[in-house]
Amino acid sequence: GSIYGLVAIDGDIGGQHFDQHPFSCVWMLQKPLYNSGEFRYVRYSPIKRESQNETSFEWNFDLMQQINQGNEEAIRNHRKAISVKNGDIYCFEGNVTMHETTKISGNVDRILFVTAYHELKGFKHSGVV
Repeated sequence: GSIYGLVAIDGDIGGQHFDQHPFSCVWMLQKPLYNSGEFRYVRYSPIKRESQNETSFEWNFDLMQQINQGNEEAIRNHRKAISVKNGDIYCFEGNVTMHETTKISGNVDRILFVTAYHELKGFKHSGVV
């Protein structure tokens, strides 16, 4: 596992991404003003395909493309958001959940730390985490 912190200031945006690890818990220490820094997500459950000899999983690339291109119906039907307060904790499967935070507005920063877990022994994040 790992623990890392994040401070987002006025104007920062957390762009859409998947995590490198399968499970995270986010601990909100300080929430920004004006409901900015909202956590939004789309959970993409891989589609399971089974044959006599093989089981495989596929992504729903059509839905991903619709969301990324701003298709209003896809966003309305699939994107969710959670509203958190100072001291709240939320957990999710970051490797199958595309997530982002909206732009931070105001002079109160978004401060949090993340506990991340991976089942692979010796797993290390890339240098960008």
